[in-house]
Amino acid sequence: MFYDWLMLLANAVKNNLPGEALICPECKHKGIEYIYIGDPETRVGYLPAWCKNCNKGIRICRAMIPKNAKMIEYGDLDSIKKIVPNFEEIYPKD
Repeated sequence: MFYDWLMLLANAVKNNLPGEALICPECKHKGIEYIYIGDPETRVGYLPAWCKNCNKGIRICRAMIPKNAKMIEYGDLDSIKKIVPNFEEIYPKD
């Protein structure tokens, strides 16, 4: 499932797709959320993505943040806690 999430997220980012149009690899419902969290100067950060229905998702580390992408600054902990839920993270299998 991890690689299904990766492909979904890569396609979403590449094509600037809204999360509402994305189908969860886990539960097959529409409605994936994703937002960059990082440094506005270097445009480097990480990218959590989660399903609003089943609350599962992945986190991509060391992501380059596109210029027009929605993002939260690293230091804005209140916004991070408010926007990003404590979702069940899917990991690659060995």
